[in-house]
Amino acid sequence: GLPSLKRLSIGSYCFKEARFEVRKMESLETIQLGSSCFEKSLHTVIEDCPKLKSVNVKQNALRGVKSDK
Repeated sequence: GLPSLKRLSIGSYCFKEARFEVRKMESLETIQLGSSCFEKSLHTVIEDCPKLKSVNVKQNALRGVKSDK
């Protein structure tokens, strides 16, 4: 793991069809997701992050849009 990570920042249009899971990040304080990140993710989990203070999600990120397949 990454026990000392304080900030998780992912740019726009990354991981469009992947799941977004953040677990057991003891030092994490901030999550920032750019536009359309994880846009088609139907499964999102953020748990066991006791120091998390802010989650910034830009337009169309984590929308949960089903795949066209």
